[in-house]
Amino acid sequence: MDYSNWMHNTLALIGPQPLRTVSMPASHDAGMSSSNDCNMANQCNTKTQTTAILGQLQAGVRYFDIRPTIYKNTLYTAHLDDTTGFGCNGESMQNVLSDVVTFIGRSGDLVILKFSHYYDRDNNKSGFSQSQRCSS
Repeated sequence: MDYSNWMHNTLALIGPQPLRTVSMPASHDAGMSSSNDCNMANQCNTKTQTTAILGQLQAGVRYFDIRPTIYKNTLYTAHLDDTTGFGCNGESMQNVLSDVVTFIGRSGDLVILKFSHYYDRDNNKSGFSQSQRCSS
């Protein structure tokens, strides 16, 4: 089966269904196919994927649990402890979104990005400020 086109190939079956009834492959701590700029952690306890977002999309994943961080004024994915900031950065958010745009441009499939667990590594605190949410 061509997993990169599973939604298109099953559209007659899943198209009339409410989205809540469609089971789809998901990626936990997505964007963590690499571990960079680690703080009291390393790749063995923060890397959760073997391929970047585009590779996961081509493998059939359509739901992504993305945990953003700000580090040196740039948005990244991250696998961090929400209270201490211990953990690592993953892919840049720019690369994640570029992969999604590239894939959707080819396939037209639905892709769900769930953002949570925001962490500001520049200020060592959980969450983003109002100005960071509006400008980033």
